[in-house]
Amino acid sequence: MAEQTQDLCFHLLNLHFPATQLLPPGRQPFLEVPKDIGYREKPALGSYHLSDSSLDFFARSATRPSQTVPDPPHAKTSLSACVSRLVNAPGVSDLSAVSVIGDDDIVTRFCLNTTWFTTDGKVEEG
Repeated sequence: MAEQTQDLCFHLLNLHFPATQLLPPGRQPFLEVPKDIGYREKPALGSYHLSDSSLDFFARSATRPSQTVPDPPHAKTSLSACVSRLVNAPGVSDLSAVSVIGDDDIVTRFCLNTTWFTTDGKVEEG
């Protein structure tokens, strides 16, 4: 395994939205209407792969091989800080997100699971 991970010099972040598994029971995801939708030209349906069930995409950042996993975040670490630390070592992460209407506001739930690939092997975190 160590031989394979030495060649991996990037961190892949997969974003899954809407992640309906994060919804409270009996709730539906909140999908905001795109800004200025009335002024936008509709795409030709035959020209694009359109799906209303998933808006998943990925991002890939260059990294350097690492022998260790970056220090774990504290319980109250911001989401942006958690994602920013991913470039410190090669690996694959899945960031799941869903928005739902709460009692007074829109609430977004996140779940970040990471598999780090160090020169010593694979480490799961999440």
